[in-house]
Amino acid sequence: MAYQKQTWRDFDDTKTDLQNINNGAVVTPERLNHIENGIANSADKAEVTAQLQQKVGLGVKAELEDLSANVLGAIDGTGGTFNLLSVPQDDSVTIEKMSPDLRLFIADWQAVLTTENESWVI
Repeated sequence: MAYQKQTWRDFDDTKTDLQNINNGAVVTPERLNHIENGIANSADKAEVTAQLQQKVGLGVKAELEDLSANVLGAIDGTGGTFNLLSVPQDDSVTIEKMSPDLRLFIADWQAVLTTENESWVI
């Protein structure tokens, strides 16, 4: 889950301490722990990259929570950069990585197109 930023306000002498606490004008253990937990729960780029590399090629779907802010920004257009060299190139998708339905469709077409009824080696 993304960090929820806290809003800090100036202390207002015309309000009670409790009102200032509720207004976000006083440092409290709860607000400090919120910051500490946010820091502890954030992942650096190397950690996110390592987690994604473990999933790549294993048939594990990467979730949005797995992606860095930079990647999400590139996807939704709010910022970030995208290395076009990371886009799959020709012959980079193997038959094993295709969906079962697509593999069956290709096999059916191979049977139609092969006059000798020999299966193709892909």
